[in-house]
Amino acid sequence: MNISVHPFRQDSLAKSVSDIIEGVSINPTDLEFEITKRVFINNPRLLRDKMTPFNNKGIKFSLDDDGTGYASLSLLTLLPISILNIDRSFIHSLITNQNYRIIIENTITMAQALKIKVIAKGVETNQ
Repeated sequence: MNISVHPFRQDSLAKSVSDIIEGVSINPTDLEFEITKRVFINNPRLLRDKMTPFNNKGIKFSLDDDGTGYASLSLLTLLPISILNIDRSFIHSLITNQNYRIIIENTITMAQALKIKVIAKGVETNQ
């Protein structure tokens, strides 16, 4: 489920989601919130505090948007991210640009060391 910046500004978000989970008997570990860089760009520590109640319930977070920029990668140690989505623009560029290949390979290695699942968006061929 994609989450924009606006719900994270609301103090009632965790309670609302908790009420929905209980109301429809969803297993929270089956949920994943996809957040973009825009959600946390201004205050990543505040976002971490907002994410903690969800994470404590077993809800996973994935980092979308680009995922390979320095700011995004440094936040992997700050935020409770379970999944890193590598943007399709990086994937498409790795075929023609060795530098992209190196960045992506190292990003995957780092994410795996942090026990973060990696999803490469836009993979459409065996190349």
